[in-house]
Amino acid sequence: MKIVKYNWFRETNLFYLVLIADLFLISTIKFYPSTDGPAHLYNSNIIYHLITRDSALLNDFFVLNDFPIPNWLSHFILSLLNWFLPAFIAEKGLLFFHIIALSISFRLLVKQLHDGGTYLSFFIFPFAYSFLFHTGFYNYSMSFIFLFFTLYYWLKTKNET
Repeated sequence: MKIVKYNWFRETNLFYLVLIADLFLISTIKFYPSTDGPAHLYNSNIIYHLITRDSALLNDFFVLNDFPIPNWLSHFILSLLNWFLPAFIAEKGLLFFHIIALSISFRLLVKQLHDGGTYLSFFIFPFAYSFLFHTGFYNYSMSFIFLFFTLYYWLKTKNET
């Protein structure tokens, strides 16, 4: 019988361990201290009440725009999460989504660029908590997720015609 030893210190396991440690930082506090974060929660609460039409006062003064406006992604994600979660947990859900998706999208891009250089994907962790993320510019921060996924997809499919 051959005993197979599993190496827990593989680069992939270490990457996900650092990702969990990053998420732990957000989960230790009730409200994430950002400058613009409370405005996002307030706006998402208004959007929630406009969609459900449960506030006649709000419906007298506000209406949802039919034209898609940039920088509304975080508001709508928070509105959906506010449907069944309290505000502070909804904000944590948005922040968890940002940290996880940013890390994984960057890792996929690095793997696509250089297959043996996945250790370079650790460089995203200092940038996950950027100044603009702390300021509360969640939509700007989430735009990098789409950038990394788009570049990954383009690099993966550019030779397939």
